Amino acid sequence: VGVNSAKRPDHVLQFFGSTAKPVVLVVESKELAASVERGIGPRLTQYIETLLKTAASIERVDPTRPWQHSTEKLSLADFRLASAVAYIAERSSNQSAMRSHASADLLFCLEFSTSGAACHVRLVAATALGDELAKRIAAIDASVLGITLAC
Repeated sequence: VGVNSAKRPDHVLQFFGSTAKPVVLVVESKELAASVERGIGPRLTQYIETLLKTAASIERVDPTRPWQHSTEKLSLADFRLASAVAYIAERSSNQSAMRSHASADLLFCLEFSTSGAACHVRLVAATALGDELAKRIAAIDASVLGITLAC
């Protein structure tokens, strides 16, 4: 994946504690599966890799002190990068085809109730890292929000 083909993700989440290194999950969200770009997964992680090659613009180490220009760079070796796509899935949609199409570690397949009052999120792993994340996310109790999560 070339630097010019990197894609800025819609969402970036960081997971701590489940593995030796924190996992940075970059997510592209689309309304429909048909809108997901082919091979988007590596392009999303490429964006983060490129971003980590430069220091942050500013930082504030101590909340009582003013912001200052940063010179510290984070090391990519300190993280594991994972990519995901999220989209509204038709009940008959083919997740196997989407896994290869997107080349992402994880799919968030959103299925809304007819009334729109509830959402079921089907987590479909495409890699071992995606499977780790799917299990961790599925363990979250989001039922108070009208959301169910399942691998």
